[in-house]
Amino acid sequence: MALVGSILRGVRAHPIAIALTAGTLALGIGLCVAGWTASNPRDPVLAGRPAPYRSIGPQRMFGPVSLESADVTGSFVGAAGDVGALIAVGPNSSVEDRRAATFVVVSGLADPACFSFRAADGRYLRRSAERLRLSNADRSDRFRSDATLCARRGAVPQSIALELFGRPGSFVRHDGDLIRVGALDASGAFMVRQPLA
Repeated sequence: MALVGSILRGVRAHPIAIALTAGTLALGIGLCVAGWTASNPRDPVLAGRPAPYRSIGPQRMFGPVSLESADVTGSFVGAAGDVGALIAVGPNSSVEDRRAATFVVVSGLADPACFSFRAADGRYLRRSAERLRLSNADRSDRFRSDATLCARRGAVPQSIALELFGRPGSFVRHDGDLIRVGALDASGAFMVRQPLA
């Protein structure tokens, strides 16, 4: 409130205008302290939802990236064959393992405000039967929706969570080494890293 008082000392206006200004500033400061921010009203997934799930700007992720699990250091989102898996990658890992844990992030196939993840062989990560799999692209609306993930703020500082475009409330997470789709928990937080390959 000291900040509000110092701002108002320099304001010469009608007492009602000063009271409204003080109330608006106090409300704004209170909401910021509580961690709430305005969401994009055009984002149907975010409508009415508090800040922990706000979108992260596209400039953070376009191009080649690797996604490290926030709760299993050294393990990255990748694929074993065509099935999504958490892959351990270290200094002595093969080029194949590094390539399997690297994706090119492009504009979301179903929504350019979200993202799609393309593997080195051109296939995309997509939801299939509550798992993530690599699939060849097709032009169907279903494929585009299943292959689009929206970045949200993760449970761990500096992390992201990936929410399925067509299924609000369903997130990419790991169950041991398996990449699954389900409710958000600590296993659904990922750190965006420089590409491993």
